[in-house]
Amino acid sequence: MVVFNYGGNVGANVMHHQREKSSSAQTYENILDHLSDELKLLSLKLLRELRRQQKTNAKECNDTKGLFISEGEILSLLNFQTRGIPVAEDDAEEESFGRSIANAAGDIADKLAGSREISEQFPIRKLKRIFGLSSFELDVLIMAIAPEIDRKYERIYAYFNDDLTKKSPTISLALDILTSNRNERVSGLRSFSPGAPLIHFDLVHFTDAPENSPLLTRGIVLNERIRRYILGDNGLHACLSEIAQLSYIEGFPQNDNVQADIQEKVLRLLTDAAEQERKRLVFWLHGKAHEEKMATVMSLCQNVRLPLLTADLEDIFFSADQRSVVQNLFLEAVLQSAAIFLSNGDLLSGEDEKSRILKRVLLRTIDEMSWITFISADTLWIPDDAGKEFRWYPLELKLPGYHERKRIWTDILEGSAISAEDIAGLSGRFNFNGNKIKNTVLYARQSLNGKELTIQDVYNACRIQSNQRISIYARKVTPYYTWTDIVLPEDKLRQLKEICSYIRHKHIVYFAWGFDKKMALGRGLNILFSGPSGTGKTMAADIIAHEFNLDMYKIDLSSIVSKYIGETEKNLERIFKETSSGNMVLFFDEADALFGKRSEVKDAHDRYANIEINYLLQKMEEHEGIVILATNLSKNMDDAFLRRMHFTVEFPFPDEKQRELIWKKIFPDSAPLSPDIDFPFLSSKLRLAGGNIRNIALTSAFLAAEESSDIEMRHIILAVKREMQKMGKLCVKGDFGKYYELIEREAKSE
Repeated sequence: MVVFNYGGNVGANVMHHQREKSSSAQTYENILDHLSDELKLLSLKLLRELRRQQKTNAKECNDTKGLFISEGEILSLLNFQTRGIPVAEDDAEEESFGRSIANAAGDIADKLAGSREISEQFPIRKLKRIFGLSSFELDVLIMAIAPEIDRKYERIYAYFNDDLTKKSPTISLALDILTSNRNERVSGLRSFSPGAPLIHFDLVHFTDAPENSPLLTRGIVLNERIRRYILGDNGLHACLSEIAQLSYIEGFPQNDNVQADIQEKVLRLLTDAAEQERKRLVFWLHGKAHEEKMATVMSLCQNVRLPLLTADLEDIFFSADQRSVVQNLFLEAVLQSAAIFLSNGDLLSGEDEKSRILKRVLLRTIDEMSWITFISADTLWIPDDAGKEFRWYPLELKLPGYHERKRIWTDILEGSAISAEDIAGLSGRFNFNGNKIKNTVLYARQSLNGKELTIQDVYNACRIQSNQRISIYARKVTPYYTWTDIVLPEDKLRQLKEICSYIRHKHIVYFAWGFDKKMALGRGLNILFSGPSGTGKTMAADIIAHEFNLDMYKIDLSSIVSKYIGETEKNLERIFKETSSGNMVLFFDEADALFGKRSEVKDAHDRYANIEINYLLQKMEEHEGIVILATNLSKNMDDAFLRRMHFTVEFPFPDEKQRELIWKKIFPDSAPLSPDIDFPFLSSKLRLAGGNIRNIALTSAFLAAEESSDIEMRHIILAVKREMQKMGKLCVKGDFGKYYELIEREAKSE
């Protein structure tokens, strides 16, 4: 059974326990003084072993012992290190060595006791306390660190190993110099078994011998991180440098994101654990309040004077050796007496093989090495074996609700000309936490240049607060279309105006009238735009975003749908996570990439395709912002899907009257149009969608510019030909009538 005592030092911080200083005159000022005495004691033990071997081998002649390292050289090295320690050279030599070793060990113990407050923080002493090391195991660490302090020990060990290339102490040598009888030797040998602290926690490993060689011949080498730690180097393990960060939190500024009730609850649990000597506390922080979680944990660590080691479980998930990274992460926390904060905890509840491995490795390591671990996740999860060896505390952290957001906006905007109605609109439309609200107003005021703050300034600042990481998965579109640009049947325009009314009055209906208490989910706005390509779906989304000073992010669903099972859901999860503040319009274009695969479940691929659709619908329900789906396949939508939509708008193919309006609106007022443009002909004879008409108008403008002329009917007809060629359609005389000769003339010139 491995004894692990990580909590002792941390518990002392929580309890603010102050140790009394010893009145002894013999003290250690620093770690080097202590290590120096330990090496003198080690040299005395090695000298005793050398004298034993000299007596045993007195009758043997071995001039090549240690590959020409002579006994005289070793005696010289060891005698120099032990100078001043009395050792008899008569028949009582063994007893004399014993007394000298006991005296040296006693002096070290006295000095450690005399400087307890300092010496308890010496790395070598902390390792003993943390991992429950025996005196023998502690001496093994000192043997292993000796060559790092003085290279002469490499030659000394090589002599005892009878091989100049073997410069590390062996298990056999450790047993020879550190034990005095058979029982101690057997007990010492157990210290190198897989379950013993030295090996189990990877404090040392074996070298210098093949794996199938006798255990006694194997060399003992310190773990690289343990070696640096003993010598006072606090840098992270090499494998953690890219995925973890250690913070010594001092002077943490007051932060509105700190949730004081959660902090007090955790502090109370930590205090109880320290008083009752309970170890291994895990706090599962679930909910969407990601910034609040980190701020609360950082404030807590400052209060109890703990460093904080942070890492992302996603980085560990994709690492080549999860076990090694997790073990080194928790070892680092142990060495630094730090709490651990892990983000993306939802990976632990996954059903794929890598998630199951990560869960198994992490929970086992928590069970063995953790004291305080915080895991951040969106959803509640409790492992089956929680509570056996560690305490699992799920705590929900929530984003500030409407009324709290309104209070913060009101306090910060006090004295400005922003009306109470506008503040209510901001509170309902933007799901910001306290810090983000402060930063938004600060940014808005910085750009005033002496002018009075307006609601438009605040809205512009809110747009700046959009999460920039969403650009990895989506393309930002700056809205500029207005209601005068779109041509639709009157009933479809009314539907779009109703959508805007929903957005404009959301805070009244949900929060002032109390509908938010009737709906656990679905406080966002989910819209389905369906219809043929080019009929105005993207323009309508643009108009809605422009109406409310919101940015629009266009996401092509075909680009995030993956052939690998589970990857599509992960891509969708990242998108909704990065847009949880709700201060943008999410426009999912090409939704056919998902809905085109929706079908009866005939095989595994059909099942997973439907899972992807259901996952998207689930995230849309949880989202509190505006989500618009655009698809050409409205016929494929079932009732269960449509129930999740607040609005569905069918965009019809434009009729002749609507096409004429589109033709007339598509050209800017400043464009030089020739009087010969026949709009009635274009709208009656050419059955084209608005998107095609836009392309034709732009192409005709470039043709006219090339000739330095006005935009004439011939330019438009030639542009129509190019567009129809792109669509794979033929230009027939019946469609173009009297203008067909323009096409023939252009064809002859080619």
